[in-house]
Amino acid sequence: GRDHEHIKLELVDNKSNKVMNGIAFGQSSQVRYIKTKHSFDICYTIEENAHKKKEVQLLIADIQPSTVSHQSSFLSE
Repeated sequence: GRDHEHIKLELVDNKSNKVMNGIAFGQSSQVRYIKTKHSFDICYTIEENAHKKKEVQLLIADIQPSTVSHQSSFLSE
């Protein structure tokens, strides 16, 4: 957003290696988990991107450091 309160991500599923786009509105304070490049967990719903027809994205409700040791990755923030 204009005040940098939102986060747009390209996430990689560590099981299928599928890339998914995600948006986290009002979650800019959680960027600290992403910038560490350590695993993090997300709570999300799936929605159709209103700006790009027929594209699915994850609407991220929360981001927290992972409590389980597993490999995850991301492409950009």
